[in-house]
Amino acid sequence: MAMRVLLLFVMMALPALAQEAAKATTYFDVPPGGILASLVTAIVTFMGTHKFMSSRQSRERQDVRITHQPVKIESVPGHISDPTCAATHKAVDGTLEKNQKDHDDIFPRLSKVEIRLGVLEGAIPEIRRNYTSIDDKLTAVLKRLK
Repeated sequence: MAMRVLLLFVMMALPALAQEAAKATTYFDVPPGGILASLVTAIVTFMGTHKFMSSRQSRERQDVRITHQPVKIESVPGHISDPTCAATHKAVDGTLEKNQKDHDDIFPRLSKVEIRLGVLEGAIPEIRRNYTSIDDKLTAVLKRLK
């Protein structure tokens, strides 16, 4: 559509540009016969182009047909046998089930880890106190031995 409108404007502008280049002067408000004929020609051409393009587009829409064509799949001899493929699928499915079970109980496992970590973090200050006490006692024993 944009192309047709652009074509119409170009066809309407060309005669005016040609007249301006020729420096013709007119004394009437009505354009001279050449420009008027060019304008009529441009409008008729535009209408014909519009009719031709719309009929062509409707023909193109009617010609397009989409049909179902399934892909034919055949086994390749000597490639992967059915028992091997079935065993591979069974192993993969087993791994997926195990992985799913691990994911299902991840939150209880994380809670247990947090509890164990809390117990260990609570024991660290006691261990430090014991270490300091042992260090002080060893220092005292070493001073007596000298």
